[in-house]
Amino acid sequence: MWTDYIVPFIMFFVGIFVYSIGVMQIILVLSCAIPLTKRMAQIYIVDTKGAYKQSAMTIVIWTVVTAAVVAAVLYFCGKPAKISFFIGAGLSFLISLGKWGMSKSNVADYFQAYAKFYPKKALDDIFGTR
Repeated sequence: MWTDYIVPFIMFFVGIFVYSIGVMQIILVLSCAIPLTKRMAQIYIVDTKGAYKQSAMTIVIWTVVTAAVVAAVLYFCGKPAKISFFIGAGLSFLISLGKWGMSKSNVADYFQAYAKFYPKKALDDIFGTR
């Protein structure tokens, strides 16, 4: 039947999406946002409580969402769909390996998301916009 091919095909892309959106957010918080907040707090006045709270909320929310999706896949999908889902997630993992940590784009994204925890003077100093 056609669903024997369509469902695994769709689940492959669901696996890519779940990893790229959910798991990658957790990895970026752990490998960039938290270490960068800690480093910046040694140099500038930073609302570390607020920044760490936002980081924790990101980790909790994406862990719950990812766990719910994985549980649904394991419970509701057949073996071919499960395999396709995990192949998609695994492929996404391999592609993302070079994007972890404090790359230029991750640091730029960090300051967009966490700018509210820095005083304007610190941001002007960081970006050289005085």
